[in-house]
Parts: sequence; C-alpha cells; structure tokens
Amino acid sequence: MKKTQPDEQAYREMEEAVKELAAAGLIYDTGQRRWSERTKSYQVVWAAVPPENERS
Repeated sequence: MKKTQPDEQAYREMEEAVKELAAAGLIYDTGQRRWSERTKSYQVVWAAVPPENERS
C-alpha cells in the first residue's frame, strides 16, 4: 500500500486558517506537542480560548 503525499494546497489553506484564528485571539498554542504516526512529526496542540467569564 503506497502512502500518498498530503495535498499541499489544502495544507497551506489550513495553516493560514490557524494563523488567522490565532491572530484573532480565538485559539492559542498550549505548548504541548503530539507525535503523529501518519506524518512522522510532532504536531502543535491548539486549544480554543475560553470565554471571558470562564477565565481566571
């Protein structure tokens, strides 16, 4: 079974969307990394910013 390369255009679009969400303050980098068997690399763990009334 042959592994296919990820669609480069889709990857770029996803990366741009993550940058836009982070710049808008809707998500943040948790500082955690997870190993991906599929890509054989560490992936950034992103999380949604909690609503203001739930922040400490």
